[in-house]
Amino acid sequence: MDKLIRLKGSDKVYLVKGTKHWLKTAETLTGLGFQFGDEVEVDADEFAQYEEGEPIEVVETEPEDRNDDSAREDMALPEEPNDIAEPVRELWQ
Repeated sequence: MDKLIRLKGSDKVYLVKGTKHWLKTAETLTGLGFQFGDEVEVDADEFAQYEEGEPIEVVETEPEDRNDDSAREDMALPEEPNDIAEPVRELWQ
């Protein structure tokens, strides 16, 4: 199961999907269907247990004045290939 974690004392939030992936922006976090506060604060030992994956940044491709129901349809991943692109696409399909 996917989860969000944050290292105690840090403001960076990571998506754990086997490996941990830093969610680079607040829009990325919400664009993937999460909310602030969904993350679990972890200590350094637990944080170190997850291998570091590529950061994730979701980019809006349509104006922001659309309703929330269509927000996921307006999100796109970077074009460069990486090990998280397909699993993340599955999150909002």
